[in-house]
Amino acid sequence: MTFLFGTFDFYDLTPTSGELDLRKTFQKTWADFARSGSPGGFWNRYDASWDNYVMFNTPTSGGSQLSKEQCRFWDQHPEFAKEVLDVN
Repeated sequence: MTFLFGTFDFYDLTPTSGELDLRKTFQKTWADFARSGSPGGFWNRYDASWDNYVMFNTPTSGGSQLSKEQCRFWDQHPEFAKEVLDVN
């Protein structure tokens, strides 16, 4: 929430110039989404076949297939998923 509301002083934080830029990006993204329903041109609509994402970091970046290898672990071990589903 610090980046959304710019409350660095409240937490006695001294942001870097990159963090100040990130705050502007984050605030603009939320405002654009509230105003138009679209978070902005850099954030493409999600496509499951591409598994695209945006990473709010310094600098803001994006890509596809985030944590694909970690997620594939569960595909290879369906017995674990069954245990989770049978917890009732």
